[in-house]
Amino acid sequence: MFRGAGPGDPGADSAVLLKAWKTGGEKGLWQKNLELTLKEREQAGTRYSSAAELADAYARVGDKDKAFEWLEKAYREREGQNIALLKYDPTYKNLRGDPRFISLVKRLGLPE
Repeated sequence: MFRGAGPGDPGADSAVLLKAWKTGGEKGLWQKNLELTLKEREQAGTRYSSAAELADAYARVGDKDKAFEWLEKAYREREGQNIALLKYDPTYKNLRGDPRFISLVKRLGLPE
């Protein structure tokens, strides 16, 4: 999930994200995007983003444990449309060698 397309002030989010990009590159951008998403969820007291979207965000910033935590939640909540292409999504390339990834792919019934 990328900020600026949901609730809040997209212009303000864009400026913050641009600054994060300029100072931290791609990883800085995704880290700030994740921070804003989590802050929005907390303030709203509701869920604007799916478990799979949060898994995506954590994978992008390199937090494998959190990414797997949210992928497992997405699996339990049957977010099939969001994780059906998990094996092929480049977002998850840093997770592919992990036994947890292999296990999840098998449980999803994806071809090996």
